[in-house]
Amino acid sequence: SEAIARATKAVDRDMILLAQANTEQGKAGRKHGLRVAEEVFADRTYTDAGFLTPRKEANSMIKDPAQAVAHVRRMVDEQAIYSTSGKRIPCQVDSICVHGDGPTAVAVSTAVRKGLEAAGIRIVPLPEMPSLRH
Repeated sequence: SEAIARATKAVDRDMILLAQANTEQGKAGRKHGLRVAEEVFADRTYTDAGFLTPRKEANSMIKDPAQAVAHVRRMVDEQAIYSTSGKRIPCQVDSICVHGDGPTAVAVSTAVRKGLEAAGIRIVPLPEMPSLRH
């Protein structure tokens, strides 16, 4: 995380560092004065430690679009990750990732976007987010 933050700053100190929420990546980026966008995952579950559930576990992926929408809405509305056991882990939520390597990726992405927009949540490029502007 430190090496990535230093390299990002060396290349372009104005670049936005996209970091998995609640990890050392974001902490390192902020330590080095970078703008950091924290990312959560629409189609993945989380452990009680706030990390992604390993893919080898049966419950690691969220394939149902409606479930993904509810998952994302809860994270965005409450600025927190929720583990599969229900533990609330506060975090910043700036970006939503959907893995493109699964058969439900397009359906999940479409549903999440529509669900956020229906809730009045604007989807904007990272540089347009007020918290990430210079």
